[in-house]
Amino acid sequence: MIQNIINQNAYTALDQEEYQRRYDSLVERFDTTKADLELTTEQIKDKITRHRNLEIFLGELKNQGNLITKFDPLLWNSLVDYATVFEKQKVEINFNSGITIAVK
Repeated sequence: MIQNIINQNAYTALDQEEYQRRYDSLVERFDTTKADLELTTEQIKDKITRHRNLEIFLGELKNQGNLITKFDPLLWNSLVDYATVFEKQKVEINFNSGITIAVK
């Protein structure tokens, strides 16, 4: 659409103020749509990554066979994004799923 209006202005005598208003409107619309596309693409990538991580985690759980009775670093790393230790025995655990819990 932007290219069409540029071509029309190049071959036809147009009111330049009207042309500029239409051109600016189309460019603004394009920029907004492009930003929306980039945001949506990032959200899709994030969901794909989270889905893969969840599949890995579920596979590890299935391979366990029994209840977990001792610390498993591979299982821990597939579950936890990071843990923060605060003063006064407070720990906050951030899971890969986006859930955060505080343990006192």
